[in-house]
Amino acid sequence: MAAMDVKELMYLCWTEESSTVFRAKFDADLWKLVTDEIKDVYLCQTPKRPTRLSERSKLISEKIEVYRKTMVTFLCEIPSVKATSREISQTHVNSPYVFPVVTKGSVDQSTENIELTLCNVNRVIDETYEICRRKATEVLVWLLSDTNRCWNIEIPHSLPVAYAMKDTA
Repeated sequence: MAAMDVKELMYLCWTEESSTVFRAKFDADLWKLVTDEIKDVYLCQTPKRPTRLSERSKLISEKIEVYRKTMVTFLCEIPSVKATSREISQTHVNSPYVFPVVTKGSVDQSTENIELTLCNVNRVIDETYEICRRKATEVLVWLLSDTNRCWNIEIPHSLPVAYAMKDTA
């Protein structure tokens, strides 16, 4: 809503059984609270996944509940309609349902722009991984050992061949 400068919107929630329609109004105070929290948590030199909720995030949860009760209005719920695939011939020009696709302008595909875009994508993927990853709580180790499992201080009886980090969540 903030990106499009919309003060009110209609929200359609579709499932195969029914479609539900809501009217929602923009809350600038809640938006500012959320964007400030995002900036504090993720716009730092090395963003990491938060380990605990901040006081502001608890306040945001409370304000979202108040927002849901005061700024969102249920309008209706109707049975959903599901489209079916019909093979419409693209060559049949008299059909009122077939329109030619026209693209305007050209896309700048210079090498510099493609390289810059790919570098940005790589950076975003790395940051996303750091934010979303969970720290391991255990390590699983696979050992290659002899069948006798004889132990001697000079002769190793097993060698680690693989390991994996385990997350209990």
